[in-house]
Amino acid sequence: MGGAPHHQGNRSLSAYAQTWSQAHQGQECNEFMAYALAHKGKATAPEVTYNPADGPEAYTSASVHSKLSEYTSAAHEHHGEDFDPATQPLDTDLLMRLGGGKQHDQYWMADNTVDSASVPNLTEIRVRSTSSSLPIRSRQQSSQQQMAELQADLRRLEAQQAAQTEAHRLQMEAVQAQRAAKTQRLQDMFSFMASLQTLPGVVVPRSLLTPVVAPPPPQQSAGSNPTPQGGPSPQAGWTTGPPQGGSSHFGRGGWQ
Repeated sequence: MGGAPHHQGNRSLSAYAQTWSQAHQGQECNEFMAYALAHKGKATAPEVTYNPADGPEAYTSASVHSKLSEYTSAAHEHHGEDFDPATQPLDTDLLMRLGGGKQHDQYWMADNTVDSASVPNLTEIRVRSTSSSLPIRSRQQSSQQQMAELQADLRRLEAQQAAQTEAHRLQMEAVQAQRAAKTQRLQDMFSFMASLQTLPGVVVPRSLLTPVVAPPPPQQSAGSNPTPQGGPSPQAGWTTGPPQGGSSHFGRGGWQ
């Protein structure tokens, strides 16, 4: 069964925790924190830190945030409000109760960090349970839970898209502002150069005062022959008039 997307790569969760600790000045990283961080970013990224106040959008899937919240709530109920899941070992009894046992050969969270030899089975948990114990529940999600997680993921994607749209808008505004500033600078320069003409002895080149306009493209259509100035050229072998002082007889060779 595939879990939520994570940033462990080929490493185990324990190896991820060790790499994160080395990259963050030796800070401790227990199983609970490693599970959270592996679903936030790469172990070597400086900005990847655990904050219990982070919402679902901080993780690769809303289901990860849901598990972190449920485990924290159950741990506070069982061990007291001072219990910090980010500094204490995982309570495997709570894992079994929250996940309905080890299903599909995986624990409810932080699977490959759990030592199976130290985990009680469901029969042992049921025997020692009391009326105040956290009930053992099925791991199978209800349709309402699945819909809530899908909606949370959708909100996260919409927030990311909105942030990208806003960033693009700001970028376009900056480009337009730069263009407007450049145009204004050119206009100011043109006005300044024009004002210099009123000073005695100052000659401003006309090229600096007249905007450069590109010549229009030729209107000649493709395949047409240019017409020389002065009209069409005479046909080869024909003359345009009788020669001076000669006969006015016109024959095949022209005027004779």
